[in-house]
This record gives sequence, C-alpha cells and structure tokens, in this order.
Amino acid sequence: MVSVLSASTLTGRTSHNDKHQQSFECDAGKDPGAPWAHPPATRSRLYLYHLPDHRADNQPFEVGSLRQVQAMETEGINMIEVLNLGAGVQSSAVLLMSIEGVLPKLDHAIFSDTGWEPAAVYRQLDWLTAKAESAGIEVHRVQFSNIRDDDMQGDMRAKNWLAIPYFTRCSATGKKGQIRRQCTSNYKIRVIEHFMRRDLMGLRPRQRAPKTPQINQWFGISFDERTRMRVPTADWSSHFYPLVEMKWDRVTCHNWMADKGYPDAPRSACIGCPYHSNREWREMREQRPDEWKDAVEFDEAMRLKGGEGGELFLHSSCVPLSEVNLWTDESPGQLRLWDDECSGMCGL
Repeated sequence: MVSVLSASTLTGRTSHNDKHQQSFECDAGKDPGAPWAHPPATRSRLYLYHLPDHRADNQPFEVGSLRQVQAMETEGINMIEVLNLGAGVQSSAVLLMSIEGVLPKLDHAIFSDTGWEPAAVYRQLDWLTAKAESAGIEVHRVQFSNIRDDDMQGDMRAKNWLAIPYFTRCSATGKKGQIRRQCTSNYKIRVIEHFMRRDLMGLRPRQRAPKTPQINQWFGISFDERTRMRVPTADWSSHFYPLVEMKWDRVTCHNWMADKGYPDAPRSACIGCPYHSNREWREMREQRPDEWKDAVEFDEAMRLKGGEGGELFLHSSCVPLSEVNLWTDESPGQLRLWDDECSGMCGL
C-alpha cells in the first residue's frame, strides 16, 4: 500500500542546524575500534564490527560471522531502527543482512516512490517486502506524487518549478548548463522525513520534535561511495552507515547476495534520470525497449519547457536522447554525478 502525501503536507521543513550542514568522510586508516565515522552527538547508537577480509573483485566470496564489539545507546531511549530503502544493490543487501541477523534488527524500511521507477525496481521491492515482513520488519511505500507527470505539467516559462536536473543548451549562444536538482529533496528526503515524524513518531503537524534522537536512520551507502555520507540535520534522528563501517563496496554487496542465492538487484533510479551513464542508457534501449521509448518521448516533450534557460535534455551532450551515440566514452559529468547525490537516497 502506498501512502500518498499532498504538497500541502510537506510545506513545513525541519529547521537545520548549521553545524550539521557539513559532510564528512571516514578515514579507513584509523582504529576500527573507534567511532571514527561519527562526529560526537550525531549518533545515539553505534555498532562496530570485527570483519572478515572481504574481496572487491568478482570472485566467489564467503562472509564470516560478524562480532559486535561495541554498542553505545542513549540512556532511556528506545530507538526506532529505520532503513532508507531504494531497492538497489546496497540497500537490498543491508535489509537482507538485517533479516539474517548479520546486522542488528531493523524495525522499518521506507521506500519513497517517485512514480517513475523501472519495472525491475518494483519487482525487487515486492520481493523484499515479502521477505522483510516474514521477519517482522515493516516495509512502507510512501509517495509525494508522480515526478514524470509533475514535470510534464510544469513549465519554467510559467515560473513553475521542474524537479529533474535537466541539462540545458541556450539556443542563441549554445552555452550548456544544468538545472538545479530538486527531485531528491522533494520526492525522497522530505517524504521520508514527513512519514517518520507523522507515522513513526506520532507527531502532529507543526508539533515540536524531541531534541534527542528517536530514530536511527540507516543508509545503504557503500564504502566506495562514502563521500555521500551526511550528518543529521534534525536533532530527533541519527544516521547509521553499516556498509561504510563494514568497509564493503558495491561489488562486495553484489557478491554476498549472489552467494546467498538472492536475485540480482537493479540500480534504483528513475527511468528518465539525467545521471544515467551511456552504458545504462544502452542497456535500457536494448533490454527494456518500453522504458527506453518512454524516456525518449519524455525527452522530446520537455525540450522547449526550459524558458530562458534554454532547451532541456536528459543527456549531458545536449543531444536528443534518440540521437545520442551511446557507444562513445562517457560524456563529461554523465557518470560521476552520483558522487554529488543528495544525502545518498538514489542509486542504492
């Protein structure tokens, strides 16, 4: 069941504390027995593990047992353990490890649906939901609205915002640029935050949240993507990055799932995400023609909605998607933009 949130319910924003706006990167060279990944007062619970050696190649891989060597809990607070679930490789692996007891037990997993996810993501989500609920973990699907429909109806010439970070080209000068990304914030972060405040913490609209962490929010960011880690912006939540603490990369997660006989998880990203690499666009064109056709039609329909900002494109080359040479090397910026992803919500 999908909980759909109207725009009016999301107008209030949690006040941000400037000292928490910084991002941080853990130092793999520090003592693994120290809380190196977490600045003081940003976590109410810290799990650290003694890990077996792991492999980052494609060879068969076996996971040894994990030994919890330290646990620090805020006195008197029963934390709610919540996973930001994208149904991709990393967040799927985290959920499955919690189900198997490799990681601590989750209470909830939340999937924020943009309404334009690939069919493979929805299939993976259905499978994960059944698996999690059999283990007593609730999986919630929440939704702000349909991002494709919203942008099709929007128009920058009419001063309507567009959520997707299109690439732009000025018709007069040929200058290229990119629209500011708003999709992750509006369709992922704020929707999940609203659900946690309303449904998990039981807060009424505009009710003040506690000043101490109530929710331990898990993210499926892997060690190779640790630059995407963020500290909490709200006093009532803490962040947990199990794959970073375990020093597991995306390949290790994939190998662990394969060794367990679990289905291969897709990358979680909208069909028309401008951050697809050429390889991902090619794979869509060759293996998922219906989704490719949808993306091409959307790309064409959005071309003249950029107003003074210029023409809009889904590909960084600023060439219509149907005409792009997808067999070339990656266009500058087309692949590495995942490193700039807001708060690690997409692609997991």
